[in-house]
Amino acid sequence: MIESLERFLQCEWPVFCPGQRPPRRVRLAMLSSSRERDGTRVLLAFGDGWAEPAMVARIPRQPSGASRLEREWRLLQQVWASLPEGVAHAVPEPLCRTTVRGMPVFVQRALRGRNLKTLIQRGQRAVSRKRLEQDLAQMEGWLAGFQQARLPDRDPPGLVIPRLPGLEARLRASETAFVRARLVSRRDTGRLVARARALDTAFASRPLSWVHGDLWPGNIMEHGRRWGVIDWDSVAIGPSWLDRVWFAVHIAALDYARNTGNPDLRVALRRVLFDDHPFTQAVRRYLEAVFAPGRESGVTHRDALLVLLACHAAEVLAGRETRRVFALAAPELLRCWMDGASSVRI
Repeated sequence: MIESLERFLQCEWPVFCPGQRPPRRVRLAMLSSSRERDGTRVLLAFGDGWAEPAMVARIPRQPSGASRLEREWRLLQQVWASLPEGVAHAVPEPLCRTTVRGMPVFVQRALRGRNLKTLIQRGQRAVSRKRLEQDLAQMEGWLAGFQQARLPDRDPPGLVIPRLPGLEARLRASETAFVRARLVSRRDTGRLVARARALDTAFASRPLSWVHGDLWPGNIMEHGRRWGVIDWDSVAIGPSWLDRVWFAVHIAALDYARNTGNPDLRVALRRVLFDDHPFTQAVRRYLEAVFAPGRESGVTHRDALLVLLACHAAEVLAGRETRRVFALAAPELLRCWMDGASSVRI
């Protein structure tokens, strides 16, 4: 399959690199392989060097991953076509899609840089409250532009763009599972649903936007002072605050883990959410600003985090989010929050 793909890319080189002479032979190098619940995606780098590949070919290693890859290709096309000029550099440009031996392959422009999560974990990047505040401000600036992207008037033929349901609907769908798992009591589940309803109401008047869906440092490429965002298979239309909360909590946990020398991100998430740590204070200030529109309805950043934890705990119970650290930690975090709600400072 790899040889067939190399021949295809050789023939189509002018499409990818207009004005450049094609090499004598296009050679592919494995960039990474990520295991998904419905198959394995393989990233193959090619172009003018493996350290800084010009393009990336994405292929499913198993047939079960083909439909997800096809969906990602079509969603990325929709997002790319709608982006404002100032933020397009941070999103990989989709170049072409083909089929090789019955398997879909799509090629996208590579984003230069190094993975932000890897830089933090290896100590190749400063970790401090000031740096965390700078990172939150940088992501806020990019999201403010990204969420100005046009939303389609209707779904294109053959593609259903996901719409994220309201938090109340997500919780009500899992209310029975919560109680059976003894995660929370029936009374506490009612409290969570009430808070979710208040959140939905507070932000109902704000326009929906594109939501990346998995915006954490593992999907950020840092190149100098610029960031690029990869892995667009979870993109959807939904409330603008979801990406902000997801990124803020995860980068604070990574910084905390590096700062303390404890690599367990589940422990770091618990400490960042519950302790009066400088990183907690930075996240709290940021999220207070994010949720300022809901203050008149009594909605706080604490309500948002509590409900988001509950939603991810529900996804863990349903077996849909077994890979993500935040989802794995959610049941424990939610239980701690409910057990010690009076002492939680965030």
